[in-house]
Amino acid sequence: MVRDCLVIEVDDDIWRTNLWGLRYQILRNLDKALGPGIVASIELRVMPPRLGPQRETESSFALQPAEVDEADAIADPGLRRIYKAARRRATA
Repeated sequence: MVRDCLVIEVDDDIWRTNLWGLRYQILRNLDKALGPGIVASIELRVMPPRLGPQRETESSFALQPAEVDEADAIADPGLRRIYKAARRRATA
């Protein structure tokens, strides 16, 4: 509802055209059910297409290869730690 206008999303133009022809009947029925003056008009909108259900694939669960770190090639653990700390400071 937007103020006194009922906004209805429909699947396609065919639904919108058919319901537009029935709008006065729909408004009368809404007046009977809800009371007069609550819904004064109807707006019919074609909703954007939605994605349907999709199957899972084996590749969606495949582990992505970890990014190769050039620091891992440094054999000395102390130098490797110093190199990584210096790289972090330089990129921060």
